[in-house]
Amino acid sequence: DGQLLLVLGMHRSGTSALTGLMQKLGAELGEELLAPTLDNPKGYFENARVVTAHEALFAALGRSWQNPRPLPEDWRATAAGDEAHETLTELLRAMLVEGRLVAVKDPRASRFAPLWIDVARAARVELGAILMVRHPAEVAASLYKRDGLSRARSHLLWIVYLLDAE
Repeated sequence: DGQLLLVLGMHRSGTSALTGLMQKLGAELGEELLAPTLDNPKGYFENARVVTAHEALFAALGRSWQNPRPLPEDWRATAAGDEAHETLTELLRAMLVEGRLVAVKDPRASRFAPLWIDVARAARVELGAILMVRHPAEVAASLYKRDGLSRARSHLLWIVYLLDAE
């Protein structure tokens, strides 16, 4: 028995602040969190193994988090989709040993919501989600400062992440 809460939303939307608060309230995030950086000095509150699994899946699908194109229609049925499912299910089960409520925060999860539904089902946990939304102009300004992304690309990514999470 346990619960999985996904923190979804576009990069630079405040998902880190929200997840940090959830951790202080007792949510389990796992042991291998990404280290803070100058861009996020308080930390990202992202499990490094989740990010690695998402990045590997993007790569296998010929995409990246910065690519707004739709994912291939059958992406979930690919070998890479199955591998990500297995990896994330094992990780979730291990995290549930540490706590009854597990929170997973990685903006990339917004693009892979169907995978996370399958992971929760396989781990036999209740699934919930929080969608963090920040004004797209603020997200675009932050992405330009951090990554040099154009305003147009940032706005397109913002809507793609929002719609995929929905």
